[in-house]
Order: sequence, then structure tokens, then C-alpha cells
Amino acid sequence: MATQTGTHIVSTTRQGRQLSERILGAAHQACEQGELDVAQRLLELAETVLSSDQTESTVARRHLMEGLVVTHQRLWNLRQPPTIP
Repeated sequence: MATQTGTHIVSTTRQGRQLSERILGAAHQACEQGELDVAQRLLELAETVLSSDQTESTVARRHLMEGLVVTHQRLWNLRQPPTIP
């Protein structure tokens, strides 16, 4: 399925993947800026977008799921208190 956007035809599958990737990027940026609650909400949103788009290929879904896991791990690490040696 494709949609007309201006003079470009864009696949809705690609749009969905771009949206998920952009949300994950925003979650990473929120982590960098210390906005951990915002990062958590963005991760939840990315999960919603990913689960609602069933047209993704298996490889693309796996790639996005790996990105979700990495971002969740990063957020978890940032929320842990620093250890004193």
C-alpha cells in the first residue's frame, strides 16, 4: 500500500518504520538530556506503534525490537544508582 505525499509516493510500511525509528531516536535524546520519564513514555509509544503495524517484514521488526531492547537497557542503566567501589 502506498500513499501520495506531494510529488513522492511513500510506502506506508516505510512510514511506520520511520516513525518507530524516530521515536526511538527521541527516546535516546531524552536519555542524553536526563529526561528519563519522557524517555520511558517514548519507549511505550514506540512499542505501541510497532505492535500496531503488522505489515513490517520479519527482519525489519527484529531490527526495531532490538532497538527497543537497547533503549530499555540504556534507560534501566541510567536509573540505577551509581556504585561506589
